[in-house]
Amino acid sequence: MNKKQKIFNGIVLAIILYIAIFEIFGFRTILLNRENKKALAIIMNELKIGDSKEQVKNVFYEYKTKTLKLMDDRENSWLIEMPFEFGASDWILWIEFDENDKIVSLKMRTSDSKKLKPKGVPGDKILQSD
Repeated sequence: MNKKQKIFNGIVLAIILYIAIFEIFGFRTILLNRENKKALAIIMNELKIGDSKEQVKNVFYEYKTKTLKLMDDRENSWLIEMPFEFGASDWILWIEFDENDKIVSLKMRTSDSKKLKPKGVPGDKILQSD
């Protein structure tokens, strides 16, 4: 086997291994995120406009999975995230608060964009002004 053939075979093998690893880990994440998506939908449906930050934490800890994370380090905007899923398929629940620490909006989005709403998510909940 000449040098070019060895290089070509090495590249083909590397591509096959890369695809196999990607598929194994990608499929595992998709399976894990099925449970996460159900939990996030329940959490979003349980929360109401006007709920407090303490109520958000209570609902989160009641329904959370092993891999959901509550990002509560911002004053007026919290996130509940699941592990990244390729193809903008993972969901993030955006929770916005007013100056009195009460919920004013709940929006499910993807990790790619706060504007990109995934298919099959509950509708946005937004405080309606009078």
